[in-house]
Amino acid sequence: MKKIITLILAMLFSTEILWGTVTRVNYLGKFGILGTIGSIKTTINRTPHSYSIDTKIDVKGVAKVLLGSHNIRNISKGHIENGLMVSDLYQSIERYDDTVLNQEYWVNHKTKKVTKKIKKYVKGKVVKDETEILDYYAKDDLLTFYFNLNNAVKNQKSYRFKVIGLEKQEGNVNLRLLSQK
Repeated sequence: MKKIITLILAMLFSTEILWGTVTRVNYLGKFGILGTIGSIKTTINRTPHSYSIDTKIDVKGVAKVLLGSHNIRNISKGHIENGLMVSDLYQSIERYDDTVLNQEYWVNHKTKKVTKKIKKYVKGKVVKDETEILDYYAKDDLLTFYFNLNNAVKNQKSYRFKVIGLEKQEGNVNLRLLSQK
């Protein structure tokens, strides 16, 4: 499933998006003889002082049969600082079969703390309700990271970034440039 999501996100992010007040991007992911395996729909709203990004990923066709009715919605909301998007809230909602997993990341830039709230529902009943403070702070989440990346990469060959939404990697994204192009 991670490979499918990565493939779909790569297709979305490999396209240059022109900024307007509202930008909508829709893609279908296809994989060889399997045909369409997923779709992604993204809406970006940007004003001079704030932004929101709403991305919906749905599996389709054979992937839907293999993985069940799995879809993911990622939402990022925040403010604009020096022309860059700075996350105040990142939310990931995963739905599969009778289960919904809602993860919210609230960023307090003054205290440099990120609070993660997790709620898991099975058949409409709450089975998990937790809140924790992450061990790291970041201004970028998984969605804003891509859009801000061009401004962060300079002349080095390797980078390490902190990104909200990657606890399994302790928020780390390691990037190595193969060429200056």
